[in-house]
Amino acid sequence: MIRAFFMCCGWVVKGMMLSIVLFITLCMDVFTIPIFIILWMFCKIFKLRIPHLRLYGLMGYPSWSNHGGRTLLADVREFERTADRRAKRHVPYSIEEMYLYDLLFGDK
Repeated sequence: MIRAFFMCCGWVVKGMMLSIVLFITLCMDVFTIPIFIILWMFCKIFKLRIPHLRLYGLMGYPSWSNHGGRTLLADVREFERTADRRAKRHVPYSIEEMYLYDLLFGDK
């Protein structure tokens, strides 16, 4: 009984240590700051547009946007909007395809 209790205590301590390591790894910029420094050096060497450090909660991430106070989600939405604007609209090639396109995607 005592042995089982101490084994459970050992598992609890191991779980707490794992959660602390995961918190430090994922939330305290262990990966994002070195990635930002590598990107900054790469852009500096090849004379590309230099990224700025943006904050998203506790995380820092590289951003090429010149707008201040933006978040990661705002940058992703802006990228999606520009991609949608650049996408070509489907133009039907024949009468049959126009009819089928109107049936499938037309206003109902």
